[in-house]
Amino acid sequence: MSDIPSTSPIHVVLVDDHPVFLIGMAALLQSLDTIEVTGQAESVATGRELFSGPLLADVVLMDVDLWATARGPSSRERSCGLDRGPRC
Repeated sequence: MSDIPSTSPIHVVLVDDHPVFLIGMAALLQSLDTIEVTGQAESVATGRELFSGPLLADVVLMDVDLWATARGPSSRERSCGLDRGPRC
């Protein structure tokens, strides 16, 4: 097996309205050498506030239902790719 060159970690932001999920997922992801959790939010509005500053994120892991609720009726279908939004 060859050595894999080290790279910078993947920066992840978590957005979910369930605190237990946020705590657990952050702990799980932080235990991996290749991932760094750079932000957490309990609402879409708070998540947007995170991005108003110098937040570094490669990936946003968000509860699709939370995002859909913030976007309005029938947005769950759109969020699953019908409008090229986030993928389920």
